[in-house]
Amino acid sequence: MLAQEINRPNSKIEITLRNNVKQNFISKFFANGEEKTTITFDSESKSILIQMSKNNDPVLIPFKDIQKLVIHQHKKNEQSDFRVALILKTAPKYLALYAFGNPHFGKTLFEELETKIFGTKEPTKVYTDAALQQAFNL
Repeated sequence: MLAQEINRPNSKIEITLRNNVKQNFISKFFANGEEKTTITFDSESKSILIQMSKNNDPVLIPFKDIQKLVIHQHKKNEQSDFRVALILKTAPKYLALYAFGNPHFGKTLFEELETKIFGTKEPTKVYTDAALQQAFNL
């Protein structure tokens, strides 16, 4: 089961994604029964910090390295989800941050993140797979 928590400490927005795996001996032993990713948007340091797990080094993305924040409707096998993703100025150019089930869920959060990164918000556009590849030369 995937859970999403949003916190707003100081000038930051923290999005924590948790994937609680079924508790059994193996999952407790290898994964402590939980996978967790924390994405922190920090206005003061003008960066995004992504912590995938306690064992991995965090990834730091300065706001200046971000070309655009997009909503991407990804389709696979007749199913689709909506992903909030970064288009970066350098490789890898595309980095999906988190996904949600319908295009209206999270629009306010998306606009808040866009304002935090760029200082303004643009009209929200949802990119299909093909439109995203064409618009950003992916």
